Amino acid sequence: MSRVAFLKRHVSVFSVACLLTVGSQSPALMGQQPDEPIVETSSTDEEQQQITELVTGLVAELGAREFAARERAADQLAQMGTVVIPHLRRVVESTDDPEIRLRASEIVRQLTDGDLQAQIDGFLAGEDIEFEGWQSIRGFFGDTAAARDLFIELMNQHPLLTKSLQGETRDRAVALEAVISGVRNATTIERRFPNRADVFALLLAGVDPNLPPNPALEAQVMMVMNQTAVREIRRNWQLNRPFQSLLGIWMGKSAIGNRQEIIEIGMRMDAESTLALAIRTLGESNDEAILTTALQAISRFGKAEHADSIRRLIEDTRPIERRGLAQRPGFDTQVGDVAMIAAAIILKANLEEIGFREVNVHPNIGFGLQNVGFDSPEKREAAKNKVKSLFAPGVLR
Repeated sequence: MSRVAFLKRHVSVFSVACLLTVGSQSPALMGQQPDEPIVETSSTDEEQQQITELVTGLVAELGAREFAARERAADQLAQMGTVVIPHLRRVVESTDDPEIRLRASEIVRQLTDGDLQAQIDGFLAGEDIEFEGWQSIRGFFGDTAAARDLFIELMNQHPLLTKSLQGETRDRAVALEAVISGVRNATTIERRFPNRADVFALLLAGVDPNLPPNPALEAQVMMVMNQTAVREIRRNWQLNRPFQSLLGIWMGKSAIGNRQEIIEIGMRMDAESTLALAIRTLGESNDEAILTTALQAISRFGKAEHADSIRRLIEDTRPIERRGLAQRPGFDTQVGDVAMIAAAIILKANLEEIGFREVNVHPNIGFGLQNVGFDSPEKREAAKNKVKSLFAPGVLR
């Protein structure tokens, strides 16, 4: 019997943690017919030693003088399958022979690639195959075909991220930097557009509540929100729900300096979590432009019960200077004007009756800012009184 046949006869089960494990034999390897009972063969210490010596001998032949001998040894080791991987990995780490190291590394690569691809194929077919990080992804996305496809894309393109999801915060901090760098390199060096794996990797990278806000991550996410990949995600019903959830988490950690653009992104993405961020922003910022955008978002997503968050701004007389606003002599726009419109919309009032005859309600941004304002203090005060009357007595202070 050849050495390879001997090894195949005695080895059928292995573990990555063990060098060799000898167990039951398949009918084909034992020379039995498929319908014959399988005879369990237990290995003795002597057999284990013989098997180890055979593998060691073939590894030594990887460095033989003759090319044919080296090729023959490599082929025989490859035929033995993944059971020899732990042994070959130790050889790669310990040998001083570059030929042996090169050939052993190549055999490991061939065996692991084939085994991994088989697992991936089974996973995509719906089999219960456990990959590191899959449990966390399944918690966000559910166990759907789209989620499994996306997970494999993430595992291939951002392996540190998927491995970190079931690790600790320090693991995710390292993965976060790797994702940011990877997406940046893809756009600046590889010259390719971000794909959906990049989009989700960026959102997942910052989901850990123990990680502080990251300006570089924020900039990258803001950039990819304008890409085709995001539009494709939103059209996929299996991916859009988790996308919206992750987007909301990311928005909630945003810096106040970027808040205007981020609220605009939320409205454009039809993210209902924009409402909570907009209301929070009213208490965090005193910038007229940021407050204006937050008020638009509240009018877009808010309901009557949210009108109370707007009340103090109705009296805000600060002017708003923004491109696109009407530039008529004597006509000006104040923060209070925007607050009045937002309150009127969520309280279901008629804008024209209040005094905003040329303001248009907009399905994406709540209302347009063109023609918002007044050309006389009297008209503004009249509109303000009408808006105040929409509130229950005692609400406005």
